[in-house]
Amino acid sequence: MSAAPERVRHWVYLQRMMGAVQSPDGSVHGAGLFWVPLPASGQGTMTAVRWEGQRQTRSGPDGMTVHRIRLGLRVAKAQVNVELVCARPSLSVRVRAPERMRPALEAAAEPLAAALAATGWRLDSWRVLDLEEERDGEKASGGASV
Repeated sequence: MSAAPERVRHWVYLQRMMGAVQSPDGSVHGAGLFWVPLPASGQGTMTAVRWEGQRQTRSGPDGMTVHRIRLGLRVAKAQVNVELVCARPSLSVRVRAPERMRPALEAAAEPLAAALAATGWRLDSWRVLDLEEERDGEKASGGASV
């Protein structure tokens, strides 16, 4: 057996061990690809969406675990940034996307809230903001809220 497969096996074992003993507090970074159907095709055509994200977790009051997840996605040739803050069963979502995507994203709040409720989660906040907007200017932009 060559050294390369053995080295890969050790990396896999190390990753599994680190994942098994990782502290709930701290930061995790990842990236990948997932597949979604193209909405207009109706032919079962799929497109790849590249994502990169970071999860920061901390222990809150009474031992409650609070996660802040930041995702960067490339969707329909545009950058979309999503920030989720969750402490079960509460979820708040802020989406930053180009102006052309805002109507569809704002309309997604109610169906998302219903789907989450079916799994025991509550959508406390759903805000859709312009990608170019500064964080300080959020209050002026409005956005959908549930």
